Amino acid sequence: MNRRAVEFLRFAFASSIAVSLLLAACAGNQQDNARNAPTTFPTNGLAPEPPSAPPSLLGAPDASHYRALALRVGPCRYAHAENRINGVLYIGCYGGDIAQIGARGRALRGATVLMDGIASILPVGNDAIAISGWSDGAALRQQLTILRASTMRPIMKTATDSTFLGVLGDRAYIDDWCCNGRPDVYSPATIYSISLKDGTGSPRVDLAPDPELHPANEQPLGQGAHNYMVGDYFYVVVGPVAYRYDVRDLTKAPLRLRAR
Repeated sequence: MNRRAVEFLRFAFASSIAVSLLLAACAGNQQDNARNAPTTFPTNGLAPEPPSAPPSLLGAPDASHYRALALRVGPCRYAHAENRINGVLYIGCYGGDIAQIGARGRALRGATVLMDGIASILPVGNDAIAISGWSDGAALRQQLTILRASTMRPIMKTATDSTFLGVLGDRAYIDDWCCNGRPDVYSPATIYSISLKDGTGSPRVDLAPDPELHPANEQPLGQGAHNYMVGDYFYVVVGPVAYRYDVRDLTKAPLRLRAR
């Protein structure tokens, strides 16, 4: 056998060994990936979650007539949120100023909240309103506070990165979603309530259903952004599943529903 043939055989042998090692490595990686891959939750047969309309951060468009009304109560650079609640018109202005206008445009009361802008004004029971807005700075932060409608004084301190969910009895329920977008933590919901009588808060309850199906390192930014409350139930939306909790007893196992 000549020298060239010997070199060719050595090359072929070495190449076959390299290919074998590469195939073995790929097979091992596939097995590891299969073991580490999250279990997909089957949604076939699950009832769909109910329709919901969570409060939006997008306020009403600027309106000159709302600004003119608000100026009867206090300063208003421009108005970008409004709502009529129990016969009273509430107008939110840039800078956190709120005007309360009664029948026939009569000026009632005003207030200022710690926000740069107001996005929504929602009813909270019979004598309170929830103000959602934002503060600008190093980062844009969502803000939430609740005022007593009859006095326009705060019932709670302004909360950051929180959503007003609804009212049950004499308590307002809030979802604190601060830091739920961290890539190494599965924390889709933290719920607590505020007394509408004296503003006292309940302990916070962290909800993280089926953690083995939702690996922390695979959660998207803003997890928990679609949570909402309807009646006595709080819905935690994680991927294709909506977990329905009984607000009166959050220790109960949630009902799984198919997220829309």
